[in-house]
Amino acid sequence: MSDDISKDLSGRTFAVTGAASGIGLAVAERLHREGAEVVAIDRNTAAGPWTASITADFTDQAGFEHVAAQLPDRLDGLFNVAGVPGTAPVQTQLLVNVTAYRRMADVCVPRIDRGGFITNIASLAGSGWRNRAEGVVGFLDLDTDDQLAWIAEQGIEGAAAYPFTKECVIVLTQLMSVELIARGIRVNSISPGPVTTPILEDFRQTIGDTVIDEARAVVGRLATPVDIAAVAALMARPDIAWMNGIDIPVDGGLGAYRFARAAGKGEVNHGERAATFSGAERGFAG
Repeated sequence: MSDDISKDLSGRTFAVTGAASGIGLAVAERLHREGAEVVAIDRNTAAGPWTASITADFTDQAGFEHVAAQLPDRLDGLFNVAGVPGTAPVQTQLLVNVTAYRRMADVCVPRIDRGGFITNIASLAGSGWRNRAEGVVGFLDLDTDDQLAWIAEQGIEGAAAYPFTKECVIVLTQLMSVELIARGIRVNSISPGPVTTPILEDFRQTIGDTVIDEARAVVGRLATPVDIAAVAALMARPDIAWMNGIDIPVDGGLGAYRFARAAGKGEVNHGERAATFSGAERGFAG
């Protein structure tokens, strides 16, 4: 990794969930290298040069109370990165991938000054959010038991719950951005395509090797956590204060390929190779 990273984030403090591995760890490391103080939060011990490391279970309300008791009085921003794949039980997917983002925001917002931010990690898997945005908005207003009942009524089961939770993150991000405009806190989301994290094998189980391998063929490789962390660090910069309420795809061009394919332009050449994506088009994860 290059050592020419600036120290633009010196003197600033950020909370990062999911910081023990994968994208969360890469985000924490990138922020630290840019001079920031990092409060690392994970269900596992997040080892590193952090200002604090907090262990918390996001499937239990007590986990958020534990985090709240240990956070510093002031933060410059929150990165909601923690997530589970479609191999987890539906209730766990809901609690960790959606509910925890809202609850962490509730814990952190009183500590974030004007000019601060929240960045949520969504996924390219949630790119269909517009197709059921109205239903998702109503869903987010329900309590957990009613949300689980709604999911069951909609026939969303098993691995199919994962893209739905990421649709929820994208919609929640927009709703939160409006809610926090008056406080001067911006909220955005980042949607990675396939990333080489410890849970990549879980996604191979749920969406199949073919889908992921074809995605690799289309864009030339899979993303690394460092690729996503670079964009996350950009979101921490105060000079992008006018970026608010949007989802940023970080997928190497996979989403653009899908658009081109739908328009009848779906061939990608890598040297002498040509890739034509023919597998299922949803289910990717950060």
